[in-house]
Amino acid sequence: MLKDPLNLIETPTDTETLTFDGALVPFALVPSGPAGQIVRVGTLAGLESALAISHSVTNENKPYGTKRVNVRLSSTKVDSETGNSVTGFVQESFGLPKAVFTPAELNVMRQSLLAFLLFGETVTGHYSTIAEGTVQFNRLLLGES
Repeated sequence: MLKDPLNLIETPTDTETLTFDGALVPFALVPSGPAGQIVRVGTLAGLESALAISHSVTNENKPYGTKRVNVRLSSTKVDSETGNSVTGFVQESFGLPKAVFTPAELNVMRQSLLAFLLFGETVTGHYSTIAEGTVQFNRLLLGES
């Protein structure tokens, strides 16, 4: 029998923790997440939440291909007026071409993006804490680009 040469996901067996509002919150593995995806569930601020990590290989950057990773944190609330479930989420995706770029180079790009999201254009000395950096995030949600 032939074996798939791409082992993109190692199946974890333990619980991961997230830091949320200064506290460590456990997220338990869901044993039967969708193919190509690891899903963990937990409770953030009293809300049912999920941490999903998916891996795929795309044909971007032909002929090299690109390994794509998507990390998504979502929480669900119930609309008190209608009873409908509503999910909000944040996610980060990155694509590492199979040639030319290194993980370290991609990480520098990722850190630059996170600094922009947290602090806006001026990082050095502009904000002293992450909490103060929500101004840039709010501006983006309001439609600024």
